[in-house]
Amino acid sequence: MHSSSVHLLCLSYLLFSLTLSPISPPLFPPSLLSVPSSAPVVVVQRRKLYSAVPGRHFVVVHAYRPQAEGEIPLYKNDRVKVLSIGEGGFWEGSARGQVGWFPAECVEEIPAKPSEERMRKSLSMLTQIFGNRRVVGDL
Repeated sequence: MHSSSVHLLCLSYLLFSLTLSPISPPLFPPSLLSVPSSAPVVVVQRRKLYSAVPGRHFVVVHAYRPQAEGEIPLYKNDRVKVLSIGEGGFWEGSARGQVGWFPAECVEEIPAKPSEERMRKSLSMLTQIFGNRRVVGDL
């Protein structure tokens, strides 16, 4: 018997047995109701297409539970570091100390804010180019 048939049979038996009185005999022998010790594991090989652009930050907008081996769970509002872009709409990244694949549609990029350090570097570069001259009037 196929494992999904056994699982369906178990569920049907459980639902039906809840409606029976406690002294009713079992409808199926226990051997039919045993669940195999090794449940099927879905294995999906994902291929990296290219590395992610460094310095971009992402936040989880939709929680995600792994559906296959090699995927990671995502929790809403967590930050994710994207490592590579893969095929089929999946990205590889790290969240909560785990590294694995997740659907790209579950995350959104956080717009980068100019940091003080970047502003200082920009100001320094402009000072080197233009000196300490002030621009007065219309441009």
